[in-house]
Amino acid sequence: MSYRNISFSFLFITFFIAGCATSYHPENRRGYGFSEKQLSEQSYLVSFSGNSRTSPTDVQHMLLRRCAELTIQNGYSYFLILDKDSDTVTDVTYSEISKVHDHSESITKFVQIYLAHENDISPDGRKKAINAGIFLRR
Repeated sequence: MSYRNISFSFLFITFFIAGCATSYHPENRRGYGFSEKQLSEQSYLVSFSGNSRTSPTDVQHMLLRRCAELTIQNGYSYFLILDKDSDTVTDVTYSEISKVHDHSESITKFVQIYLAHENDISPDGRKKAINAGIFLRR
């Protein structure tokens, strides 16, 4: 292979990699990936930032994946998503996912979660609780 072919191949691979969506990983120096901040023993603020090539659906999925991992790592089996203004349990909304993504900006989503064991959740709360183990098996 000539020097010219090697140079072209290197440039092609470089541009291909640069054009890819954000993968699942801790936040890097560019600010893409997941991060979390522990707010209390059972509460976290979790975020995921994707680059302009990452779809809103992928950002949402990777955010929830990190929530499920934190739940399992801390010895719990369920997490509940809290309303950021009132600390009450809220439904996961997917309305933003259906919007057209124009790839001109990065996307960041965040949630506050509460970690729980099944017997600590009220019957009404169980309807909104996410089983971390089942979520990770998807």
